[in-house]
Parts: sequence; structure tokens; C-alpha cells
Amino acid sequence: MLILSGGEIDVSEFEWSEELKVGVDCFDSQHKKWIELAREVNKALQEEYEVDLISAAESKAQAEKIIEEAFTEFLLYTRRHLRAEEKQMRKYDFPGYEEHRKEHNKYRNLVQKIKKIYKENSREGKEKLLQFLREWLLKHIKQTDKKYGDYFPSKLEIDETT
Repeated sequence: MLILSGGEIDVSEFEWSEELKVGVDCFDSQHKKWIELAREVNKALQEEYEVDLISAAESKAQAEKIIEEAFTEFLLYTRRHLRAEEKQMRKYDFPGYEEHRKEHNKYRNLVQKIKKIYKENSREGKEKLLQFLREWLLKHIKQTDKKYGDYFPSKLEIDETT
């Protein structure tokens, strides 16, 4: 468990569970990967926090590099996933497309703000990143993505290079 000034963050929150299933196999697979990457970012931040406690400069630099790599991979995967969802929504004329796209755009704007704060190397940026991972990601899957579960075919095939 990671403890920051904003409270405790339970790593188990970044575990796949049946309640996260949207019923579309390809997106369920992507969501599993997304959560796995969020868990990696969380793990990297936790290790960096532990390094902070012992103040080892070389270890801290290594921890920062690991966080940066994990965060970058998470962001790249997220962009690809959001594009894939939006592409299928347009293809199948999903009635909630505009609302869903607006939520994705809010996410994209929020990520840019978090990234800026994070780049300033502040504890606040790291806390905002974890809060985002915990709240937005899981809430988005549970509430917003579930809406398309009954609309798309469960065996929907997507181009993974999207």
C-alpha cells in the first residue's frame, strides 16, 4: 500500500475484476492491459516513494526513469485504446458517441495538465497521477464503457494498430 499526503492507495484497486467487463471481448482485453499498465505506474511510484525515504540519489534517478517509462507506456496505450473505441463507435453509429468522445477529450486534457505537473517533479503531480489512475480509469470503464457493451457485438474485431 502506498501512502501519500492524499491518503492511502490500495494497489488491489488496479486489479481486473468481473465488474469491469463490458461484454466486448476486444475491449475487455484492452481494459485488462490498461489496468496492468496502471498497476505498473503505481508500482513504480511506490518504489520511488520508498527510495525517497532513504534519499539515495542514484536510486532516485533510476526510480524516476522507471516511472517515466511506465507512465509513457500507459499514455501511449491509452491513446491507442481511446482511438479504437471511438473508431468502432463511429463505425457502428453508437448513439452515445458524442458524449463518450467528450469524456475522452476531458481525459486527454486532464492528462496534459497532470503531465505538466508531473514534469515539474512535484509530489502533487505524482499524487494527481495516482488519483487519476484510481478514479478516472476504473470509473470510466465501470460506468461509461459499460454503456456500449450491449451495443457492440461481443466478438467485435478491431485493428490493433489503430
